[in-house]
Amino acid sequence: MAILINGINIEEQVINDEIERLRPQYEQIMREKSPEQREKELRQWSRENVIERELIRQAALAEDKPVEAQRVEQEYQYLIDQHGGREKFFERFQLTEDRVGEVKNDIEQRIKVESFLTEITAEVAEPTEQEILDFYNEYQEYFLSAETIHAAHIVKHHKPGPDKKKNIKEMERLLGKLRQGADFQTLARQHSDCPDNAGDLGTFGRGQMVQAFEDQAFNTDPGHYTDVFETEFGFHIVYVIERNTPELIPVDDVRDKIQQELINRARQKALEDFVDAAKEKADIKDA
Repeated sequence: MAILINGINIEEQVINDEIERLRPQYEQIMREKSPEQREKELRQWSRENVIERELIRQAALAEDKPVEAQRVEQEYQYLIDQHGGREKFFERFQLTEDRVGEVKNDIEQRIKVESFLTEITAEVAEPTEQEILDFYNEYQEYFLSAETIHAAHIVKHHKPGPDKKKNIKEMERLLGKLRQGADFQTLARQHSDCPDNAGDLGTFGRGQMVQAFEDQAFNTDPGHYTDVFETEFGFHIVYVIERNTPELIPVDDVRDKIQQELINRARQKALEDFVDAAKEKADIKDA
């Protein structure tokens, strides 16, 4: 269903396009809801987005601030370059020469909207020191250093055929030697398929190794080694040398990040306040 916003008709296809733009992210977030609920809510969200964008567009154009023709031409040329030249640009958007004026008019309107949005959000105050400290204390879980471990491993890479069973037996034999007190580094140098540095992998965090390897390594205490386990690369025994637990990063090290986050939130609030006020005054109805 189309919408009339202050007398401007917004076709239903505009809402449908917004639905498809939002769908991948929305369905990921709202997986627990039924398909019917998701579709209804997605349409509502999309409709609101379209209304808000149109209200901002109308307000920006109402200011009637001129845009330099040179800037429009630069943006137009940038679009052409981004699409591989004039011919491909025209083909991509099914343009003809007589519609170039429409394209440039759209560019001019976009520039006006961008300038208007900048004006709305430009006057937000810099966060105070207390606001920075309050944010830091409230969201300390976001300011923890990453958990890392220093580990070494013995590995036998996968080989086709009967060698796989041979590898398992060899790794179980090495595990038995470790349990009897054998030195891990010595066994790694002598028997691992990656003997360099006695199998030392250095320090790494979560997400840097394949999941099966990470699960085993991060669930093993320092000074201990895992049982034999398998990944897509082969069979492993991991020895955890050291674990660095997450620590709170000093506020001075994240001050700039917090300041920017608070500024972004204040700008978003200013925009939301503008849209809410515009909705109250607007004539919005289904067409």
